[in-house]
Amino acid sequence: ASAGSVTVTGTGFDDDCEVTIEGRPVADLEIVSATQLTFTAPANSIGAEVTVYGWLNYESATIAGEPAATTTTTATTSTTVPTGDTLTEDRIALFPVANDLIPADATLTPGSTVTVTAGGFEPGEEVEVLIASTPRLLGTATVAGDGAVSTTVTLPTDLTGQHTLIVWSPITGRGVRLPITITAGILPATGDTAPIALVLMVIAVGAWLTVASQRRQLMN
Repeated sequence: ASAGSVTVTGTGFDDDCEVTIEGRPVADLEIVSATQLTFTAPANSIGAEVTVYGWLNYESATIAGEPAATTTTTATTSTTVPTGDTLTEDRIALFPVANDLIPADATLTPGSTVTVTAGGFEPGEEVEVLIASTPRLLGTATVAGDGAVSTTVTLPTDLTGQHTLIVWSPITGRGVRLPITITAGILPATGDTAPIALVLMVIAVGAWLTVASQRRQLMN
């Protein structure tokens, strides 16, 4: 069977919605209104699950007929977005990437601090800053009147490699993410031990050269 247009009716649709069919993003998505959207379904899509992800919830429905022209199906199942403690990888993957989430020259090493800045939230709400794959809370912050938030967090001391930094609101479900790489830092020398060791080594080498020179003089 060929591909065709599918119309989904529901509630709360807006430009921030993302739609998947069997977990894959759909093609030609158009938000017609707050209660209707359309997209192009691939061939052989009868019975496929369509999921509409919004900021407040997500809704699922099943394509009931052949999408040769237009099939209308109503999203009947609504589930609240998980809280921060159970934020899933699939949900995180739907957050848009914010390349300016942290400064471009930020130092990302275990235990280092980094300033996180994001916008588009509701003024006065509390957002969480997490690091994933398994979400770990780094801190919380209150959104300013312009919808922006900026806070400084400390990276875990036991993490290196590739991770995802996340700022999101457990209340509205809105969030942003940024893939980051935490590199193992070089531990600096503490106190004055390094300079003292260098001086002692120089003295030892000088004393050895002096003794060697005196021995050569005696032999001659």
